[in-house]
Amino acid sequence: MNEQENTFRILSEEPLLVTSFWCRFGLHNWTKYREPERTRQYTGPDLLLQIRCCGSCNIQNRTVVHKF
Repeated sequence: MNEQENTFRILSEEPLLVTSFWCRFGLHNWTKYREPERTRQYTGPDLLLQIRCCGSCNIQNRTVVHKF
């Protein structure tokens, strides 16, 4: 049922609902990490990050690969 509601929410640009019961307990269905991307910071060193998302609730997880 949340999938139909999320379709409407995407069209009206609202935040999506969680579609998996297990996301509430921290057990996510992670996608593969994206290609590393370099980010610039004003106060510290530049970072090389990889990001992955949960397929059900769209929460993101970032990993620092390298500091410049």
